[in-house]
Amino acid sequence: METSSSGKLGDTMRKDKGRVLFLYPVTEGDGGIPNGMALLSGTLKNSGFETACFDTTFLYSPPKTHLYRQKHGGIMAADHQRFWGEWDPSIPGTIPRLFLDKIKKFEPDLIAVSIVDVYYN
Repeated sequence: METSSSGKLGDTMRKDKGRVLFLYPVTEGDGGIPNGMALLSGTLKNSGFETACFDTTFLYSPPKTHLYRQKHGGIMAADHQRFWGEWDPSIPGTIPRLFLDKIKKFEPDLIAVSIVDVYYN
C-alpha cells in the first residue's frame, strides 16, 4: 500500500488490487467519455484499483462534432490546435501502436471496452 506525501488516509492509493484500462474506440464525438465508464472508473478507484483510459475520439478525424457545435453556437470557441495539435491524416494508422504502447506502459490486469454505437466505426 502506498500513501501520498501528506500521509492522510484520504490520500492513500492502494495498488494491490489491480489496474483496469478502459478502451473507448470512437471515430468522433464531443470529447467526453460515457457516464457509465466514468462511474465504473471512479468506483474502481475508490475500491483501490488504478484506472486509465485510451480514447480514440480525436485520433480518427479532426474534432468534427466539436467544430460543428462551435460553428453553430452550441459551445464556446476554442483553439483546438493549441490543445490537441494539428490533426494529420496519418494519425489513424498509428492507433494500434499507440494502444499497444499504452498497454505496455500501464500494464493493465483487465481491458474494458465501452462503445457508444452512433460513434463506432
